[in-house]
This record gives sequence, C-alpha cells and structure tokens, in this order.
Amino acid sequence: MKHKLPRIASKFTAAVFAGLTLCLSCAGASAEQKTDDGMSLLPTMSVFGFVPSGGNTLRRDRQSDASLSCFESSVAYEFVSIQCDTVVTETDEEYEDYYKVVNEGSDGAVLLTYAVATAGGKIASKTVVSETVVTEPVNREIVVGTKRLPERHGETAFILPNSGPITSGFGSRVLNGAYEKHSGVDISAPLGDDIAAGLSGTVVKSGYYGTYGNMVMLEHENGLESIYAHMSSICANVGDRVSQGDLIGKVGETGRAFGTHVHFEIRKDGTAVDPMNFVLSE
Repeated sequence: MKHKLPRIASKFTAAVFAGLTLCLSCAGASAEQKTDDGMSLLPTMSVFGFVPSGGNTLRRDRQSDASLSCFESSVAYEFVSIQCDTVVTETDEEYEDYYKVVNEGSDGAVLLTYAVATAGGKIASKTVVSETVVTEPVNREIVVGTKRLPERHGETAFILPNSGPITSGFGSRVLNGAYEKHSGVDISAPLGDDIAAGLSGTVVKSGYYGTYGNMVMLEHENGLESIYAHMSSICANVGDRVSQGDLIGKVGETGRAFGTHVHFEIRKDGTAVDPMNFVLSE
C-alpha cells in the first residue's frame, strides 16, 4: 500500500531584468491632450498586459516628477523549487518498527518568466507569461513494516547482536581474582565480525567511552537503551535511526576487554538489566 504526502513548494529568486524603455513623454507634444485645468493626458498604452489606471487615459500633473510619465517594460526570471513528494510503502514482511528510506529523492525546479511594467521606479504590474520545468522532482521513498512485534515479558523483543557464543553472562562474576558485577553479556566473535542492532532505535552515543572502548548506544521506546561495546570500528553516528538487524559496528577488543567480543547491555530507565530477559527466543 502506498501513501503520497502533499508537495510543498519553496521559493528562491534569481531575478534578471532585461529592460526595454518606452517613455511616453518622448512621443512628442502632439501626443498629449490638454485639459481645462492645465493637466496633461497621455494616450493609453498597454505594456505586457498592463493598462494604466483610469481606463482610457493616464492623467499627469505638469508639476510632478517627469519620470512618472515613463513606463518601462521588462522581463524578470524567477526560479522556484518544487519539493519532492514522499511516498510511503507498507510491507507485512517487516515488523511495525521497521523504517527504511530506500530513495532520498530530490527537489525539482521551475523557471517562471514575468512581464513587468514599472512607472516612476515602482512596479505597476507583474504577470507570469511562461513556466518552464528545468528539473523534474524525484519522489522520496520510504518503506515501513506492519507486522506485529513479538513480545517477551511485556517488553519488545531484542535479537542478539552477533551469533557467537555467550562467554560471560549478566550479574556477578570473578575477573582477575575479584568479584564484580557484569552489566551485560559478552558474545565471543572474530575480529571484524558484524555487530547488529538488537532492536530498532536511535543512536544517542557513538565513540570511545573508557572501559567500553568504541561503543554505540541506542535509545528505544519504553525507557529502554542498548549498548554495544569493544568495537574495532563504528558504523553508526549519533542521530542515525537504525532498524533491528542493521549493521552498527565491527567486533573488536578496544577498552577493557580480554579477547575479541561484543559486550551487549540493556538498560531499563537507566538501570542495567539482564539482556536475556528481553531477547526473543528462537
């Protein structure tokens, strides 16, 4: 199913004037008609569809600025951008949190040509005489999923970021002869192996963070956040919106790590929780 969002036009102007001056006062004294009160009447003249006010004649006071007797016709050009449409396609093959831009699209442009009449340096009329499409807009295309999300313990289900074996679980563990709380799970994988987003979300942190090394943090709904640490390289930037399964980094050994692996952590309202309670069972 496709939905088409309305087009919105924005304008930017690059006006170029090519003037052709028609000065009615230069038509000669014989062209003027006298009135009883000493005023001059100039013959009616249409300039690109402009007829001076007064119907048949234009009244001019002899004492006024002589420039008011001049009418200038010119051509003006204006480029108007045509914003591209956004077409949304729904698919039941993806979960309802799936959102993917498959074509960014591009704006088009139309060239407007105006006939302009001026009197005394002021625009008296401006009429569009032609419209020429310079560039056709290209639609922006988005695909969204409609399949209902699976749930586990009332929360949206995650997938593990890598298919390797879990070598260290959540909770207390002994490391270098001392007990410590492990805030996530460690998944062993070869150097450079893919790390996938456990759930669709927005990247809120991306960079080197102390013992986590190269890390990406995603923000999800329901107060959930997920962390992917010890990456050899990062493939997602702050502000990016990613879908479940999208590549966000590569397995590494940066920060406080022993062997190549990905540290996978889930936080609920800022507190680390056991990720396996949120992972979809196959």
